[in-house]
Amino acid sequence: MIKRILGLFRAEPERAVTELRIPTHQETHDYCEQVWLALDVDLRFQIIAILVKMLNEDEQRNEWRKVIDADPLGWWTAYHFWQGMAIRNHLRDNGITDDLVGCNLDDIWVPAFEAAVNFLREK
Repeated sequence: MIKRILGLFRAEPERAVTELRIPTHQETHDYCEQVWLALDVDLRFQIIAILVKMLNEDEQRNEWRKVIDADPLGWWTAYHFWQGMAIRNHLRDNGITDDLVGCNLDDIWVPAFEAAVNFLREK
């Protein structure tokens, strides 16, 4: 759906303004999860390992668990323009680029971060 909206903006900007509908948290979550799961499994593990290393303090991990558990679909909305960008940039600093994953890191940072937090939950 997000690609359809972007395509509509490019092709017919006047129509896009009248038809624009902001995706729900569920739709956004589903789209990002789909993009994440389409990545090669080894690449996903590499990304998770980078994020697990970043989350090395127990207190920090526990705080993120609480945040995610409180709103599993929409937790990221309050954090996208600060922590989300920092996570994305941290991935880039560690060699995980948009070109490498074949998409914008904005599309995968949420499920990647959730996977890292869930990995640590099991420890």
